[in-house]
Amino acid sequence: MNFPKTFPTLLFLLFFWTAYGQNLVPNPGFEAFSNCPTNSCQWDFVSNWHNVSGIPGCGSGISSPDFFHTCGTTFYTFPFTLNGEVTPLSGNAVMGIATWLTIVPNFREYLDVQLTAPLQVGTAYTLTFSYTNGDFDPTVNYGGFGTEIGAHLSVGGLAQTGTAPIVLTPTFETTGAIYSTTWQTISYSFTALAPFTHLTFGNFRTDAAASIQQFASPSNASFPYAYYYFDDIRLEEAAILPQDNLVFTANAIGSEVQLDWELDPLQANTQFRIQRSQNGREFNPWEQVGGQTGDSRFRILDKQPFSGISYYRLSSLDSDGTERLSLTRQVLISNSLRWSLSPNPARGSRLVQIQHNALESQYATLQLSDLQGRLLRAESVMVDRSLTWDLGSLAAAVYVLHIVTPSGSQQIKLLVD
Repeated sequence: MNFPKTFPTLLFLLFFWTAYGQNLVPNPGFEAFSNCPTNSCQWDFVSNWHNVSGIPGCGSGISSPDFFHTCGTTFYTFPFTLNGEVTPLSGNAVMGIATWLTIVPNFREYLDVQLTAPLQVGTAYTLTFSYTNGDFDPTVNYGGFGTEIGAHLSVGGLAQTGTAPIVLTPTFETTGAIYSTTWQTISYSFTALAPFTHLTFGNFRTDAAASIQQFASPSNASFPYAYYYFDDIRLEEAAILPQDNLVFTANAIGSEVQLDWELDPLQANTQFRIQRSQNGREFNPWEQVGGQTGDSRFRILDKQPFSGISYYRLSSLDSDGTERLSLTRQVLISNSLRWSLSPNPARGSRLVQIQHNALESQYATLQLSDLQGRLLRAESVMVDRSLTWDLGSLAAAVYVLHIVTPSGSQQIKLLVD
């Protein structure tokens, strides 16, 4: 971004205890690079990381994150950077993005990386990243504002039109605007609902929908904006405390789900709690089962499972209060989920409604490509029966909508004329 930039106060910390395993984010601290930064917009010096569009440099209509390193010059080294006083949380580098500008409505910058391997559907992961707005000096620094920060996982890279917002519901989003003059670490645990391949950071809201908040008075009151530095980004399988010697299974039996578990004979009476989820993220207690001393095998039926995908896991409490969880199991009850587009062909305003025939919301990754395979639009959301896309910018041609859900995938050809 070729504008002056900034810094900023608010403590925001979410803790999830994890055991660090293999980090699926390559170059997590931006330490691998090709050249020392000397100017704005030099994100392309950093290995693996991108600005979504892939267009390097500064200029009108280009979303351009910034690279800062101890080997950099002028405002692109530490501690006095372009937007305030910052030192890396660890190592020698950070990257920064603008999430809102007052002088350019709906201006957004994004940081994107392809993971070293796709996520495994049904597996629990933890995303951890650190941010700061820097030590803001209102006598010399601009900016002073904060917004939401989102982190989004997608199957395939996202697409951005110029510097416009990528409007979607991100995998994780802060609750309201955040701002801190010191490094803050955020961790988020979730269950993968699709074989996600890309991770993107930024503000996924329009100006009208964003929580834009002033936290400091900039030296140039005519040029407020929001700017964030990032460091130490990790995505790895979440740690769990599995039941010792436990075998836990979940299988569809007609329209019911049969849950079985087997373990070493109990040494004392034990209470097991079965947790159930419709989306693989939020689990609620569903059934409690008591075991007597000497018991080793258990079975229970869920006679009213969720339509489509249901997720189950088993919980018990040790005598010291430690909760132990089984691995999450997912069950497909019906594979009848079908999607449709209307109108097709799309004419006039080119507002296209994407619908599914399930009774409840469905998680889906939607990707629109041309016949040459070029990705034009992507969105990963919970779809409440239908959503509408404005395709007014598309030329008359044939396109392909690829829909990926936890229960399968579907392709639909779309004619725009």
